[in-house]
Amino acid sequence: MDKKELLKFCRYYKGEKENPFEGKDQTKALIWGYESKWVEFTMKASENDKCQEAQILSSSLNEYLRAGMREFEKTDDTPLALKAILYNRYYYWNEGGDFKKWYKETYMK
Repeated sequence: MDKKELLKFCRYYKGEKENPFEGKDQTKALIWGYESKWVEFTMKASENDKCQEAQILSSSLNEYLRAGMREFEKTDDTPLALKAILYNRYYYWNEGGDFKKWYKETYMK
């Protein structure tokens, strides 16, 4: 999958070099960063499934699946690996909390 195809799945990151939300909306700025990393990591992992980025994606996905999230919003057109990155970062910053509520009320808004 090329960058243009991956960008179709992003709600905030549209391929910009600079974060348009920086200094304006901290939540959107963070999400933009996570989506941009997901695109970058996915592209690198597609070229080399042994690279560090592939390992990060795999680890995040395994964490997401171990948490029983496989069926969560499975028809919303957000790739599982992107949800896994969002889940990982949500729990990192919030030390737990209600990811499902955040995802529906903040990310999908």
